[in-house]
Amino acid sequence: MHIVETVRCLLISSNVPTYFWAEAALTAAYLINRLPSSTVGNVFPVEKLTGLPPSYSRLRVFGCTCYVLLHSSVRDKLAQKSSNFQFLGYGETHLQVPVSRNVTFFENDPFFEKGKRNQTIINVLIRWNLPSCLDMILLVIRILMYLL
Repeated sequence: MHIVETVRCLLISSNVPTYFWAEAALTAAYLINRLPSSTVGNVFPVEKLTGLPPSYSRLRVFGCTCYVLLHSSVRDKLAQKSSNFQFLGYGETHLQVPVSRNVTFFENDPFFEKGKRNQTIINVLIRWNLPSCLDMILLVIRILMYLL
């Protein structure tokens, strides 16, 4: 139940549509594993697994707006140098975008404004690995379901 409550909190507080529940669930699990737990002797579950204390340097606000610097090979001379995305978590999901270390997070700027959930969603997730063919097919299906 703890994960479901955390998912609900993440979705509501960031105004993220409920069809991103899977990304919120993976983020909730990621966060819960970095909190002390009484079930494992008040240590961090990730520390119990890896032997190293958790690092909080990568933590970002769920659902915030972020801008990714586009590599020069995917843009021309007069094109925009960055594109806006929504940060939707840390875990393995089926929504992915190309890898980038050049990301600027605007954690006080929610991607979805309160009451305006009809924004077009194409660039939605910051990920740290490249998409597979199946992942791209699932992304297209999800976008088409949203637009219809």
